[in-house]
Amino acid sequence: MDVSTTSPDEALKKRYAELAEKTGMAIANEGPPPNINDQPVIPNSLPALPRYEPPPPRRPQRLRHMVCRMFFPTSGHLGFDTVKLTTELPSIETVREMVIYETRLRLSGSIQEIMDQYYTDECAVTFVHDLIQKHVVEHFGYHDVNALRAALYRFPNDPVIQAAFYVKYNKITQGIINQGQCARDVDLYTTDGHPTTLFSQMSSGQPLIILAGALVRSHAPNGIRLLAIYIAEAHARNEWPVGKTISCIDQPTTLAERLNNAQQFKKNFNFEMSMLVDNMDNTFHITYGSWPFRFFVIYNGKLVLKAEPDKETFTYDMNEIDNWIANFYQSRSQTI
Repeated sequence: MDVSTTSPDEALKKRYAELAEKTGMAIANEGPPPNINDQPVIPNSLPALPRYEPPPPRRPQRLRHMVCRMFFPTSGHLGFDTVKLTTELPSIETVREMVIYETRLRLSGSIQEIMDQYYTDECAVTFVHDLIQKHVVEHFGYHDVNALRAALYRFPNDPVIQAAFYVKYNKITQGIINQGQCARDVDLYTTDGHPTTLFSQMSSGQPLIILAGALVRSHAPNGIRLLAIYIAEAHARNEWPVGKTISCIDQPTTLAERLNNAQQFKKNFNFEMSMLVDNMDNTFHITYGSWPFRFFVIYNGKLVLKAEPDKETFTYDMNEIDNWIANFYQSRSQTI
């Protein structure tokens, strides 16, 4: 009987070598960018992507760390800050051509197919983006990938850079209310379209844990209320696609469309948690900085926990919720 002696590390290296080869072939198939003499522009609409029926829903696993790609350097960000440091400073004209070329590669059909590695390895998307950006800067005669990534910091108001989809559709913000401040009420909707408010979900002496976006928790501990809020799509098919599995719906333009998305999510995943829906002005997100996902705790009228992504990995640690709950029960038992 043959026994495999391949270690997990060797298997991972092989997997990523294959992914790098596929990405290189996809880049080569797209060809180099055309020579641009006039001022370049990115079309207002994305290249036509194939339309398809959404794949069968997959029941989400309970993840202890949630990755937030919009915070990554490949999107010009380091968390909520922008990439600033670069050893090379290409001209604005060259940076524009870099952005246009990168955009074409990232939205190409062959790269979008590779993006479906997202489900099998959550780091695959960032790895593919790294490879694309390294290729782009080298194509234009540079070596530091930050020559491209610092574009948003160096030229924040340039229309070509602003038109790049990962800039144009990036909604990350810290919001208005910070941890330790009094919570602010916002107008929301039930999933069947009835107007309601955030504060209507609060009870005196009972913590309210809010999960916004793609965060899932199975149950609420005794004495604590758990609420999900459905917000704007993170990777909408017509804005920021990362393969057909993740990006299977467009960004809603009406409340009815957003409500339908929320209803379908609850149905497809047998989602039993109480859910409300942000309004089309995205007031909950603007107030609390919830996009693409975040978790919060409101207690006695104050925002006592507001999740922050790690400064190096740009991930949210779901253990923060468990730790807060444990500390809450411990402090309450000491006062009884």
